[in-house]
Amino acid sequence: MISRILKTVFVGFVWLFLLFGAVQLLRSPNDINYYENRYANRMPALSVEGYLDGSFQDGVEAALSDQIFGAQRMKKWFNDFSSARLLRMLDRESAKHPDYFYRYNGVYLHDGRLLWQPFDREAFQITFDQTVEALNRSIAANPDLPFYFFFVESDAVLDFKTGVRIPVREEACAALQIPEERTAWFPIESYEDYATQFYRTDHHWNYSGSYHGYRLIHDLLGIDEPCLTPLREVALSRTLTGSKATSAGLTEMREYPAVYEFTYPDLGVEYGHEAEVLALPDEGSFSYAYFYGGDEGLVSFDTRRPERENILILGDSFDNAVLKLLASHYNRTYSVDMRMPESQSFCIGDFAREHDIDRVLIIASQVLFCGDFLVEG
Repeated sequence: MISRILKTVFVGFVWLFLLFGAVQLLRSPNDINYYENRYANRMPALSVEGYLDGSFQDGVEAALSDQIFGAQRMKKWFNDFSSARLLRMLDRESAKHPDYFYRYNGVYLHDGRLLWQPFDREAFQITFDQTVEALNRSIAANPDLPFYFFFVESDAVLDFKTGVRIPVREEACAALQIPEERTAWFPIESYEDYATQFYRTDHHWNYSGSYHGYRLIHDLLGIDEPCLTPLREVALSRTLTGSKATSAGLTEMREYPAVYEFTYPDLGVEYGHEAEVLALPDEGSFSYAYFYGGDEGLVSFDTRRPERENILILGDSFDNAVLKLLASHYNRTYSVDMRMPESQSFCIGDFAREHDIDRVLIIASQVLFCGDFLVEG
């Protein structure tokens, strides 16, 4: 009798748990999967085609895994447990063979840091062409508006295991209708060069790399005032488990980041949590998006200096770390993340006319050319 009651209670608890998850999925789904630092999957629209080819069922499964109460926490617990065991094994092997590239779940582990496996350039030929065509359409439609292009190289385009460099930047510069003197890039010449300017567990550049990128962009734009100078370098006690570690399930792989502190002019908006982290360097965890600012469809900065120009910056997440630095030199700065859904119908020309834009800067990694991100309306 007791076992039957316990079984009934357990089954009832499971059904309540699933019912709560279904209500959450349908009525108030989460927007963000904070554990994996991405947009959360939502319930897909039902269609005959989607049901027959299985994409609807896959979408429901993905949505449930993101929306069910406690799913992210349980995934974190499981990944932390398996990650700790795996990292102990990899640490032992790495000590024996420090030059080896250990391949695991979409990444290489080498020299205590995670590297992307080689970027498949050919797989994105169609989306590359579409993105270039959309940008060239905007450039041609706005002949009096100067466009600039800055490309961020990373381990995604330089395979340190083989030494092969994938020429995404060269192809983009050749295809885009932007004069050569208005193009520049963040170069990676060697593994040592990469290791000093990027995180160990995340795909973004670190404080040193982002500041170097800012100075390169400053020169590209010909800004007529000096770069902002860091007040100090701060070594944080907060830990970072970046996007590569999270996506590979190596959640126990952590690092202690350092950051620069700057004095910004009044930018008219709060973006990122630099002041909070610098005030409490020993409390909580660290993430690139939390410190510098996250991925948003549109961010507007206003220093209220009408004698200076207005600039529109189009990009992906690499520009997050330099937006406030660049905005310090302009009257109004508008940043559009080209990966956001609202960017699908974004019209550069209309926006430029409505906001009196003087120049357009495109900051891009290879990610920009992996999807149909921008369409001139």
